[in-house]
Amino acid sequence: MFLCEKCFEHKPRIISKRNKDNSASCSHPAMHDFEDNKCLVHILRETTVKYSKIRPFHVQCQLDLCRHEVRYGCSRDDECFYAHSLVELKVWIMQNETGISHEAIVQESKKYWQNMESNALGAQIISNQAKHGSLNLKMKFVCAQCWRNGQVSEPDKNKKYCSAKARHQWTKDRRVVLVMSNERKKWMTIRPLPTKKQVPLQFDVSRPLKSGLGGGVYFAWGGVIPLFGDRKHTKRPWFFIQHGTGKGEGYEQ
Repeated sequence: MFLCEKCFEHKPRIISKRNKDNSASCSHPAMHDFEDNKCLVHILRETTVKYSKIRPFHVQCQLDLCRHEVRYGCSRDDECFYAHSLVELKVWIMQNETGISHEAIVQESKKYWQNMESNALGAQIISNQAKHGSLNLKMKFVCAQCWRNGQVSEPDKNKKYCSAKARHQWTKDRRVVLVMSNERKKWMTIRPLPTKKQVPLQFDVSRPLKSGLGGGVYFAWGGVIPLFGDRKHTKRPWFFIQHGTGKGEGYEQ
C-alpha cells in the first residue's frame, strides 16, 4: 500500500494514508502532498505489525541484499543501491523482469486480498452449513403487542412502526421472532438466545421434559421456555444462532 513518505521517515515514525476527505493530501494534520510524497510500503501482520519501505527501482540498483542493513543497519539509507529487505529485493527483481510499476503492484495486491477474503468467507459458510446443517425454517419478525392480541403485524417500509392501525413503535424490545417448519404449518414464537449467563457449549431439552414431566413449560439452563409441541423449534434456532450466524442474522431471512 501507499503511505506518506515524509510521515513514514519522521522520528518517531508516523503512519499516514491518503486523506479520505481530501485525496490530494495525507491524513496527518500537516497535510503533505500525497502524490509527491507517497511511497510503497509492505505490511507484515504477525504478533506485531512490521512496515517495510520499498524504494523505487532504477538501473543503478543492485539485485542483492545490503550486508550492512542485514547486520546492524545501513547508514546510507535511500542512497544505498542494495535492497534493504527481502521484500524490496523481490519487488526489484520483478520490476527488472517485467517493468511493472508500484501503482500496478498495489492494484494487483488489492485484487489478491479481495479474492482471498471472498474465498475464505465462502469456505467458512460452506463449512458451517456442512458442520451444523441448515435450520430449514421460515422466520420473520412481528410486532410483539399485536402478536399478544392475536394479530400478525410486520414492520412498515421505514421499519419505524408496525403495519397495524395502532402503529406500535418498531424496536428490538417490541418485536418477536416467529418460525414455521415444513412439518408444522404454524407460526410459533422463539425466545432470544440467553446471553446473561455463559453460553453453553450445546443446547438440549431438560431431563424433566424428556421424562414427560413439566406440564406447560420446561426449563433449560435456568430459562423458562413455553412448550408448544415440537421441542426442536427452540433448540434448533438457539444452536443455529450460536454456531451458524453467531448474532441471529438469520432471523431477517
